[in-house]
Amino acid sequence: MKYNILCTVLISSIVGMAGCIGSSPSKDQTYESPAEAQIKHTQRAANLNRLAVLQIENGDYEKAIATLKKSLGIDMDFAPAHNNLGLIYYEQEQFYTAAWEFEYAVKLMDNPAEPLNNLGMVYEAVGQYKKAHSYYEKAYEADPDQIQIVGNFARNQVRQGLRTPELKAMLDEIILKDSRADWIEWATEQRVLIGEVN
Repeated sequence: MKYNILCTVLISSIVGMAGCIGSSPSKDQTYESPAEAQIKHTQRAANLNRLAVLQIENGDYEKAIATLKKSLGIDMDFAPAHNNLGLIYYEQEQFYTAAWEFEYAVKLMDNPAEPLNNLGMVYEAVGQYKKAHSYYEKAYEADPDQIQIVGNFARNQVRQGLRTPELKAMLDEIILKDSRADWIEWATEQRVLIGEVN
C-alpha cells in the first residue's frame, strides 16, 4: 500500500471479512488539541501528514497514528490526515473506526472520490455489497478516470452478480489501462465469463 501526501493511492486488495459498520465515532476518534488550536495550522498539519506517510512506508503504524492524530489536533479539518488515518484503520481491520475517518474526509474534500472509494472498500470488506456499490458509484462519478476506483467498482458488481454493459466497459478499461498484472488477469477472466452483454 502506498500513501501519498495529499492524495492516497487506494487500497485495492480483495477483502472478504464480515462485520458491522455504524455511524457514530468511537472514543478512538479523539485528537488532543493544544490551546492554540483555535487557530488552524494547516501547513504544520500537512508537514505532520508527510511525516506520517514516511512512518507508514516504514511499517510503523503506531507512530503514524500518533502523528496523524497530532496533525488533526492542529487542524481538525485537514482531510488527507483523516483519509490516511482511515486507511491505517482499514488495514488493521478496524472497519468501524476507518469508516468514521473516511466519512469525515468526505465532508471536508472538494472532490471526495478517494474517501468515497475507501468507504466502499469498508462496506465491501464487511459483506455489505449494495451499500459499497453506492459509495463506489459516487466515487466513480467524482473521478471516472481513477483506475483503482474503476477496479473496485467493477469487482463489487461482479460480487453482486451484476452483468451490465457498464460492467463490460469497466472490465475493458481495466484490461487496457491498469498497470497491475493481477487486476488485468482478473478483468480478462471476468470479461470472458460475462461474454457479450446488451
